Amino acid sequence: MAVTRASGLGSADKNAFNITIDHTKVVEDLYDFPLLVNLGADSGIDGFDSTNIFSELVINPNLLLMLASDQLISNGIIVDSSIYNTDISNTNTVHSQVVKKIGESSLLFNGNSHLSGNLHTALGDDDFTIDFWYYPESNANHIIMSVGSTGTNRLALQNYNGSIYFYNGSLSYTSLSAGFVAYTWVHVAIVRSGSNIKVYLDGIEVHSTVTPFTGNETNIGIGSSGGAVAFLQGNIDEFRIIKEAVWLSDFTPEVVHYTTGSLKILNAVYINPADTASNPMPSDTTIYSRQCKVEIDRWDQVNQQAQLWVKVPYISKDVDTIINLSFDSGNDDNSDNIGETGEVPAQAVWEDYFGVWHQSFDGADSTINANHGTLINMDDSNIVDFGVGKGLSFNGIDESITLPDLNHGSLNQFSLSVTAMSNDITMQASVVDLNNSTETSDPNVQVNINQGNVSNEIMYYTRHNATNQQHNENSDVTVSNTFDLVSTENSDMDAFLNGQDLSSVEVGVGDYVYSNDTLENKIGVHRLGAGFFEGNIKEIRLSKAIKSASYIATNYESTQDSLVTFSYADVYELNP
Repeated sequence: MAVTRASGLGSADKNAFNITIDHTKVVEDLYDFPLLVNLGADSGIDGFDSTNIFSELVINPNLLLMLASDQLISNGIIVDSSIYNTDISNTNTVHSQVVKKIGESSLLFNGNSHLSGNLHTALGDDDFTIDFWYYPESNANHIIMSVGSTGTNRLALQNYNGSIYFYNGSLSYTSLSAGFVAYTWVHVAIVRSGSNIKVYLDGIEVHSTVTPFTGNETNIGIGSSGGAVAFLQGNIDEFRIIKEAVWLSDFTPEVVHYTTGSLKILNAVYINPADTASNPMPSDTTIYSRQCKVEIDRWDQVNQQAQLWVKVPYISKDVDTIINLSFDSGNDDNSDNIGETGEVPAQAVWEDYFGVWHQSFDGADSTINANHGTLINMDDSNIVDFGVGKGLSFNGIDESITLPDLNHGSLNQFSLSVTAMSNDITMQASVVDLNNSTETSDPNVQVNINQGNVSNEIMYYTRHNATNQQHNENSDVTVSNTFDLVSTENSDMDAFLNGQDLSSVEVGVGDYVYSNDTLENKIGVHRLGAGFFEGNIKEIRLSKAIKSASYIATNYESTQDSLVTFSYADVYELNP
């Protein structure tokens, strides 16, 4: 597939960038490489200002919460597709592909499940709309949704044996004349305009009054009121909270996904050098120009910062590789190729990995394996600026992440990578401790700092069949470092620091196999609960494949945003 472009070289009025990979930082040809695309005021090697992408792709800042249930990740993580990425706590809520109103699934509440969280900002005295599709499987008493919990801050809707109880800035309710019918979808909307508030069912006004609601609290509950009592049994789809009075009179509800100013119109096109007259130099001509798979790791519309991961099919060591990133608001939907963490196109970026944890906001695994971590004593307050983008801070006392069984022992080889910065240069701590157990024959992988309480002593460690492979390196641990460890056939180990190979291979004996089904996987602490890490951690990757020294070096340049340059460009079109 060849490419053409509509006109000459681009300029600042073009809604596309050429992202050029500097081939002088590539030692060998690389395939299916996950390239970091950092968007903001200081992008790439030259500090290019790429913030006009945020002006073109305007995501509505008034949209405080958007739960499109199709974005429920398999382990129960629920994604808020507003720009605020609200952290939603989920208790026993799953997705149902049987009962659904819009798209492929809805949220299923089983009578003992609920969601909770905190909005980015309180509703206050602004106009707002709260609306959703609701399917009660039972009209037994339950709270459908609530915002706030005290006095005039409380707004809630309750199904009481089919009757509708509306809490309007009060701990007391008003019983509405309308009611709910079990096993029937109904669109519910609560709309405030000025001092007046209305309730609509299927677009028909059923209640209107002056509201005393002050809206100074941010806590929300779906399926219960704060998770205390009266749990919903049924389904909810397309739940939205927006600081706009969307409807002022009767309306017909749309049975479609609400638009959020979709990022799914982005196009990342790999351009084979042989396909462009401007650069007809030798390249791998079996890798044709094509759409790339893209993961949206982070998109911060407010602060105009974003990190994308683009799967580049081929990077040449001989000539520069170009990715054309088009962001014109008139682009067609490109959901087959671009997705947020947990969606299929995003997972395709990481096909040869057991797990990838960017640590942007939670323990979500970016791969199809759904090896999602459980945060221990951690929440949104642990998100900090760290390197390019965000990371998680650990307090060195009781904060850590527990990962599930990664089940990768049968392949006899793997690559581990992690970026960390310590606040402590004396106490021994574990950055990563994988597959540890009480059985000495089990495989174990660790990266520790201040090993043996020796300041700045970094330990790379693997154990196979009771035999250890270990490399110790002394380097400043109080700066950001990327640690890579590669275990090859027969459990030989090679260690890297910031993209550089540290030593000759540590020779192992025997294959990397399990003898115990109960294995501990920890981030920020040893499996026995000792050695808590104090500092920042991000970008942990565990691969099924042996990553070459060239790959590791190029990946380090990429994650430091020092591999690419940006320029304005015309949109490249793929021609069959």
